[in-house]
Amino acid sequence: VAQIVCGIEDSAPVVVLSAMGKTTNLLLQAGSEALHTSPKSVGSLQPLRAIKELHRETAYVLNVDEGTKDEMESLLLQLTQLLVGISIMQDLTPRAKDSLVTFGERLSTRLFAAYLRDQGVPATQYDAPDIGIITNDNFTNADIEYELTLEKLNKTFKGHMDGTRAPEIPVVTGFLGRGKSSGAITTLGRGGSDLTCTLLGAALGMKEVQ
Repeated sequence: VAQIVCGIEDSAPVVVLSAMGKTTNLLLQAGSEALHTSPKSVGSLQPLRAIKELHRETAYVLNVDEGTKDEMESLLLQLTQLLVGISIMQDLTPRAKDSLVTFGERLSTRLFAAYLRDQGVPATQYDAPDIGIITNDNFTNADIEYELTLEKLNKTFKGHMDGTRAPEIPVVTGFLGRGKSSGAITTLGRGGSDLTCTLLGAALGMKEVQ
């Protein structure tokens, strides 16, 4: 992925990433298993262990900086705490499910941006819900609030496009948004990362998305 991105670096690309490998499926599996597990045993859930192992190994292999490793560990701790909450409540609501599956994209984008920086390419990670992708509150399959979203995305990345900001490659989480009324994280359903990519392309007036 880094080779592809660096090959078009002069075109001021914005990168949208999904989760790594089977991470989303593992997250959903962990949520389902947490419903039938005591809170004290959540840490031993096989899907959770697999997620931790995958991302820690990737961070090691890619030689990412300590700050990124700390961010990763903080997210993994939040994930564990969410699963404990699901276990205690014995309920996996659509809202909690959306929060659960965000961890894949939030982890992958941080690792990738750190890897680009290690290769000497300035890059900054962005969580889509924090930079302007606004949706309704239909958790697990939210609809975009297009007018609000396009305006906010354009404002966020205006300096990137017009050259007034120091050159960098933004690395954005696909698939995620923020509910207009609830303020909670939402997901865009199947193909959601493609939609994120297309929204960014439209907001920034890019010639194409790939």
